[in-house]
Amino acid sequence: MLDPEDAFALCLAIDGDRQNFRILETDSTSAVEWQAKYSFDGDTFIVVEPSGRMRQIFGYPAKEIQNAIANAQQATRGKQ
Repeated sequence: MLDPEDAFALCLAIDGDRQNFRILETDSTSAVEWQAKYSFDGDTFIVVEPSGRMRQIFGYPAKEIQNAIANAQQATRGKQ
């Protein structure tokens, strides 16, 4: 799960196995305990955890994710 505004990332599953994470929801709000920051380097998806551990992930649909983020940001700007 990604938060493009702050470049936060949360891994929900790896190879179909649910990871440990916390998402808190009430009727009026929600909160995510983000576990990392993310960025892109061309087609490479990069995740950096608070411990400093960095993972470069190849094979993610990086361009499609970047396009979806750009489209969402354009739509948000259009509503302002």
